[in-house]
Amino acid sequence: MAILFKIRKAELRDVEALVRMRFELLHVAAALGVPTDLSGSEWEAVREATREYFSRALPAGEHCGVVAEAEGVVVGCGGIVFTERPPYQGNLQGREAYLMNMYTEPAWRGKGIGAAIVGELLRCAREAGAKRVSLDAEQNARRIYAKAGFHGNVEAMEILL
Repeated sequence: MAILFKIRKAELRDVEALVRMRFELLHVAAALGVPTDLSGSEWEAVREATREYFSRALPAGEHCGVVAEAEGVVVGCGGIVFTERPPYQGNLQGREAYLMNMYTEPAWRGKGIGAAIVGELLRCAREAGAKRVSLDAEQNARRIYAKAGFHGNVEAMEILL
């Protein structure tokens, strides 16, 4: 029997699921060196700010969220945020996107949900006129992104402020 799930754009009714999955993702981020030893009130502040972000950014089109729904429950999500840089060759509008917030519930992993979400997010990026999509990927997820056409970029650097 095939496992059925539906991929769709996230709506305001999905905000709590997006917040819940983002928090699962943030706890995984400890492996990336992001501090997770916050107090209860600090975590609650992050939760409320995340809720406010999705509630504002989804309808404004600043964040294109995608969810996977199975058995009437959101079991996976992902999103892209848009940025604009000065124009450059191949991107005269300077529109770019950053793919983020990819998460699939553990019981639903390995069933094609992540790949389906990435495909839908790339469609959103194209529709929005983005000419470049970047992301940060943990080692276990790189295969999904590579299959979608992403490749490594050794030139990137960052600083956390």
